[in-house]
Amino acid sequence: MRVEIARVADVGGAVEFRCDAGTAVGYWEGRPPSVGDVVDVEVDVPDDVTEWSVRGDVVAGVLEVMGDGTRVRVAGTVEEIGDPVVVLRVGSGVILVEFVDGELVVGGSAGASVVGGGPELSVGSVVEFVVPRIRLFPTNL
Repeated sequence: MRVEIARVADVGGAVEFRCDAGTAVGYWEGRPPSVGDVVDVEVDVPDDVTEWSVRGDVVAGVLEVMGDGTRVRVAGTVEEIGDPVVVLRVGSGVILVEFVDGELVVGGSAGASVVGGGPELSVGSVVEFVVPRIRLFPTNL
């Protein structure tokens, strides 16, 4: 995912960034960037996703800071379901997410789905969840 750095915290490694999926805050891994840098990154969701919703009324491809800036809302389209990782399309990038309370179910008309801590996930569904943080790993592509 290509991001533009909007702000860099003095301590702690937090950066505010903009991308085609929105504006959010993440924790930078590696040499700190500068404001204005445009960088290709891998977005990582390091915390367990135990609750989610499948939404037909939400635009897929959203990264957004929630409330006081301590949480990030992610909304994306399920592109692929593996065990235990789900590939989400968020804007022009993809994010790999592990839905830890979910159980992979293979078979049926959907091919594979995840059931558990929220509604069933299947390829093509728009899933939304909130996490306390995301991490950004520069890929230099």
